[in-house]
Amino acid sequence: MNSKNKITFISKEGSIEKNIYCPVCASEQKSSLFAKVPHPDHSGFLSVFECSFCMSYIYEDIYRVGYLEIPTQEEKSGTMHYCLIGCGTEFGINILSRLYDKDSPKTLLEVGCGFGYNLSYWESFKKQKATGLEKAKYGLHGRKELNVNILPKYLDEIKNKKVYDIVLSTEVIEHVEDPLLFLKQALQALKNNGILVFTTPSRDSVIKNINNPAMLRAILSPGYHEFVISKEGIKNLLKKLGINNYKIEEDGNHFITYASKSKNVLTKIKHKADADEHHNYLKFLVENNTGIVHEGALYRYFKNLVNKGLYEEAQIYYAKILKLLSQKYKLSLNLLYKPEPHEDDFIRRLPPYLGPFFYYAGILHSHHIEDLKDRCMFFSLAVNFLKSTIASAPNFSQEAASLIHEAEIQLVNVCRDIQVDYLHNNPQFENKNKNKNKNKNKNFVKNFKKLIKRFIG
Repeated sequence: MNSKNKITFISKEGSIEKNIYCPVCASEQKSSLFAKVPHPDHSGFLSVFECSFCMSYIYEDIYRVGYLEIPTQEEKSGTMHYCLIGCGTEFGINILSRLYDKDSPKTLLEVGCGFGYNLSYWESFKKQKATGLEKAKYGLHGRKELNVNILPKYLDEIKNKKVYDIVLSTEVIEHVEDPLLFLKQALQALKNNGILVFTTPSRDSVIKNINNPAMLRAILSPGYHEFVISKEGIKNLLKKLGINNYKIEEDGNHFITYASKSKNVLTKIKHKADADEHHNYLKFLVENNTGIVHEGALYRYFKNLVNKGLYEEAQIYYAKILKLLSQKYKLSLNLLYKPEPHEDDFIRRLPPYLGPFFYYAGILHSHHIEDLKDRCMFFSLAVNFLKSTIASAPNFSQEAASLIHEAEIQLVNVCRDIQVDYLHNNPQFENKNKNKNKNKNKNFVKNFKKLIKRFIG
């Protein structure tokens, strides 16, 4: 990573203390400098402090990126990335599947619903009423593409009080200046026996991802996130609201908080999500939508099939994606798999799921098709395009960052397998007395070392 984009952590010995206002607990007292993170718009840095009262991470001088003022081109590329690879449908659907009861219909309000996938799941897939609030342009696109009810309003602009069974907010509270007021307004929209659910990056996830720069940038998100909250911070907020019935779960890098004014409501939440629910919803999107929604669901459904080991079906969708790449983007494997690096402009025109798709295509060929040359090609393409994504779009590279190391390992392994297979089928190379064949063998190994070095270094 370029040094100007690097997050610098401050040791306790080298830290400074300052009186910093914490929006989580509303205290202003001495807090310790924890890290320096790159400024989103220029070469400077923003300071992250650790609140000495609630232990949340907070910015000293918060720099806010205006969601509503994002340039058209950036907004368009963000929407593309969101729909094709980054929308995180599994997270929200797993939560909602635990709340779903076919015998007890529930109305849903999602605050900051983005494109509206959770609404689509609840209304189109589960046949229950859903409304979303989204001021950003994501909402306009989602309303049209998914045919869901998204209002271009903030929470304090809605007039309906105490009418919803569920108020859901995923990865929103860390963006607001006053989290206590935000939760208070959410509770006002909730029925007395309703459930408030909100998710947010966890404070502990910062430490867990200290060696994962891409994920760390996403968690801290300078200019977008006001804070990274601690569990004590969440408890403190709920206490101020008079909420004693709650449970806080950790899910990967996130806290999921379920809260209610009613004592017995939370006991009805299912212990875990239906393992097939997200997968079935993706299939629903693939079969019932067109355009960017269909394309994004197609990739994610293929990925899920590979991860589930359903290779026969995965091969069908693998072929569909190759056909789409050919028809929509005029791409062929021969065009992409070439010795010299691709130009940056060419890379930027490609769909952002390309690197991950090649990785999962390589896994498919490893377990089902078992063609060594194709395995080598796909893992080579995966490493190449995953690296390009990380370099050109670090804020949108979480999935690429999570796959790159394994893709490099797979590439090395398949090159080794090809070498072993080649030597096995050419036993004359084992005769070290034949200098000519010995040199051929050396050249063969040398060429594969060059291949690995090209992509991995």
